[in-house]
Amino acid sequence: MNFVNLKYFLTAAEELNMTKAAQRLYISPQSLSNHIARMEQELNIQLFERTPKLRLTYAGECTAKIAAQMLKLNKQMQVQINDIINQRRGNLNIGLVTRARGRILLPKILPAYHRMNPDVELHLEVGSSDVLAEKLKEGSLDLIFTMKQDTGNGSICAQEVYRENFCLIVSESTMRQLFPDNTKTVVRAFERGVDLSAFRMAPFLLMERGAPVRIQADQLFLSVDWEPNVILESTDLETLLALCYAGMGVTFAHERTALHSFAKNLAGGTSAVHVFPILDDAFTGRTFLCYRRSEYLSKALREFITLTMETFHQPKPFFEHLLTEGGTYDAL
Repeated sequence: MNFVNLKYFLTAAEELNMTKAAQRLYISPQSLSNHIARMEQELNIQLFERTPKLRLTYAGECTAKIAAQMLKLNKQMQVQINDIINQRRGNLNIGLVTRARGRILLPKILPAYHRMNPDVELHLEVGSSDVLAEKLKEGSLDLIFTMKQDTGNGSICAQEVYRENFCLIVSESTMRQLFPDNTKTVVRAFERGVDLSAFRMAPFLLMERGAPVRIQADQLFLSVDWEPNVILESTDLETLLALCYAGMGVTFAHERTALHSFAKNLAGGTSAVHVFPILDDAFTGRTFLCYRRSEYLSKALREFITLTMETFHQPKPFFEHLLTEGGTYDAL
């Protein structure tokens, strides 16, 4: 069976549109149709019904499931062969739950990793936790950084990379407007843990509903039993932080994201900004590195995981599913 034909067939099965599938594969629709026709001839079955619109036949649905497994096994075979002959090459597909998290994590990891594995081609994808977890399970991503620990009902291994406080972000100018008589005293008090009720009348800049930071913010407002004065919602946290720094209102972010953004804006002349922690374990942000538990992990992938944990001063991962029959582990 030709693996190229299998790949092309699966792409067409996913898109159910020859033009779109051909664009994904960087070939012409006619060339794609020819590959599928050869596969149908070899199997002596019809894979697609083409009218009134393209859809899989029952035989096509069965073939697609088996073809996906065959391609996955072929990929694992190539990974193991490359490890056996000590060729540190191939692809590493990384998923990130937010761009902001990528700006915190990747500059600390990727330069050193690239020096260790210069022939490994890296691919980055940003998406929601649920979408990334699904792509990880199906094999199109090799690892993901997410804030959800339970991403695969036991099929996914999740290692905690770091924890951080959920914080209220307030510019110095906003603090002076809200607390004109005792700004310094309030700042010193809130640096040890903010009293959210003191900001009941403050203008809030929030992420749109459904975003992880907004979900935590809504839970926080629910816990104190009052509705915030929301003057702006956005899908972009960097924009909200920039507007917060400019004195337009207050917002929420996790500590590392806020400090990273503040350092960048400070270089551009931003005035003082206060990052007040919310001292409640229920709102502590946890970032996890997740990978598939049930299959062989390449040396390149294991090195990425180990480097990440060492960079953030976490215990070195123990890949228990790679133990040999004799009970020993081939350490990195």
